[in-house]
Amino acid sequence: MIKISDFTYKYGKQVAVDNMNLTLDKGEIVLLAGANGAGKTTLLRAISGVLLSARGGILIDNEVIGPVTKFKTAYIPASLSLYDSFRLKDAIKLHSGFYRGFKYREIGGHRFDLNRKINSLSRGEKTLFFLS
Repeated sequence: MIKISDFTYKYGKQVAVDNMNLTLDKGEIVLLAGANGAGKTTLLRAISGVLLSARGGILIDNEVIGPVTKFKTAYIPASLSLYDSFRLKDAIKLHSGFYRGFKYREIGGHRFDLNRKINSLSRGEKTLFFLS
């Protein structure tokens, strides 16, 4: 379950999400749609713990966004340019520094050469790697 209560997020003076309230029950599927700048990405980043709100709150399974909930969520942006020059092993090392108990595990039966650079991966491979 995800519960969003009075959630507001601002970038400086620009309000991205204003006083949002929403409850999503376990197993519920939701389409998040809106114009550019409507706050969709901001909301997803906040749910995954990438952004912290100055006002309001978000609970996942009755837990405040933090170390426990980060193991239950993932946010993969459309562009991963920050990592493009990294080798896969360097990205794994970086993530293990952010998330206590992080362990890289291959999923989908795909084995990566950890010496490859991220910019050499296809979009599908990047997504699979960042889900691992």
